Amino acid sequence: MTALTRPTTADGLAEAYRLAAYFVDLEGEAIEIAVGHPAARLEVLLGRADSFAYITACNPASELQPDAYNQRADRELRAAIDHHGYLRWPMNSSSPDGQWWEAGWLVGNAPPALLDEWARRFRQRGILLWRRGEPVRLRMYGPEEFPHPQIDWIE
Repeated sequence: MTALTRPTTADGLAEAYRLAAYFVDLEGEAIEIAVGHPAARLEVLLGRADSFAYITACNPASELQPDAYNQRADRELRAAIDHHGYLRWPMNSSSPDGQWWEAGWLVGNAPPALLDEWARRFRQRGILLWRRGEPVRLRMYGPEEFPHPQIDWIE
């Protein structure tokens, strides 16, 4: 998504996030996961967590920001994750057309309430969250506007 073509409604953003490509970087290998599908291979390779979340601090509210802003926000998020002692691995996401890309973190074993706090702190509209063995779910923030079986809306 470019700044000109990115969705502007909550349902458009939810659908874009649901269809995005998500990649975890493990020792130089990019492992793709997708909303609505189990991440069995990734879970086997990680082996040390019972729950997983993808969160970014980049481009709050899906508004494109300068690299300096995103790098500072990423450092703050990384420090928050490390302060709490949670496992983390580099992860990124891309729009289906490859024109929108964001770096973030796969976080292991962080409680949903803390992830919600971080998402709100960094003004994110959505994160991924799932338990080992279950399909990856999209967690969107705000009133439900786009009912979908793979999306949890958090007000």
